[in-house]
Amino acid sequence: YDSAMIPGLFLNEGGQSAAGAALDFVIETHAAFPKLSKEAVSCNVRPAQVLSRRLAEVAARQGVPHLAQLTLGLHVGPDFNGNRSPLADPKLRGSIVGLGPVGTTAQATSVDALAILYLATVQALAYSTRDIVDKINHARAV
Repeated sequence: YDSAMIPGLFLNEGGQSAAGAALDFVIETHAAFPKLSKEAVSCNVRPAQVLSRRLAEVAARQGVPHLAQLTLGLHVGPDFNGNRSPLADPKLRGSIVGLGPVGTTAQATSVDALAILYLATVQALAYSTRDIVDKINHARAV
């Protein structure tokens, strides 16, 4: 946008207007959401704080040196409500790839399983943000 904020300079804009909604969707549609909600209320914290704590516990139990490794093979396309930047496609829909048996039904529907899916969604949003920044930088260099 030419002179949008400062006369004579361009303003680049990119955003993920529904990032919070994507996280809410993943959390609230999972089978473990009622249990997560009860745990969050009993600890007087937000659900995301419970999930973050659970991720640290799962990583420790599995002997994983970095939390990011918990999501190996699990990929989220975070555009559950369309894409604002850089594709500007309001009809785009999200996806989750790599779901599969993680043990018993109880394990697959556990708060720990939700925590890993939550982390994969946060990672996907971070990669999407990086894509926006890369596109802006590329357009600037051209």
